[in-house]
Amino acid sequence: MLRESGDIPTRTEVLVLGAGMAGHCAALTAAEAGAQVLFLEKSAQPGGSSAMAGGGFVFVGTDEQKAAGVGDSLEALRRDLFESGKGKNNPALVDAFLENQLETYEFLRRHGVRFELYPASPPTVPRALMTGTGRAVSNLHMAARAHPNIRFFSKSAATRLHRSPDSGKVDGANVYFGDREARIDVTGAVVLATG
Repeated sequence: MLRESGDIPTRTEVLVLGAGMAGHCAALTAAEAGAQVLFLEKSAQPGGSSAMAGGGFVFVGTDEQKAAGVGDSLEALRRDLFESGKGKNNPALVDAFLENQLETYEFLRRHGVRFELYPASPPTVPRALMTGTGRAVSNLHMAARAHPNIRFFSKSAATRLHRSPDSGKVDGANVYFGDREARIDVTGAVVLATG
């Protein structure tokens, strides 16, 4: 990826650090809510570990399952998650995932991610959706780059967060951009989506 041109802004409403799956979802969600977003990645290319992951997701109730005539349920997915986790899963995190999994699937599809249902042998229910290595984050990056409320810069590593002495709220960060360090003031929120 080519280096972005221009100077990095020194003020933004939302600062998102890290351009993997989580960072892209945070940047897009904030921008779609009307915020001006500065989206930074320390590497030369977006993706982080998400770009190296195998591109597999697990969801229940997807269009791909419906088209294949697959009967599935959240209860079955919950049981299978605890079985594969050998019962060591955090129940609150599993429940949070289950409550939001279909909305996550729809968000990803809305932003260009395409899924294929991975076949499974009985008794396993086909629910794994594949995108291909790095494809989901690539699709999300295209959506982020196209959004007018998002400014993206690679090769921009955050080195320090700042807190307001009055409120204690994180209100900025120092970032290396090129050969200089800049302070970014944030009026809304800082989202850490770094590895």
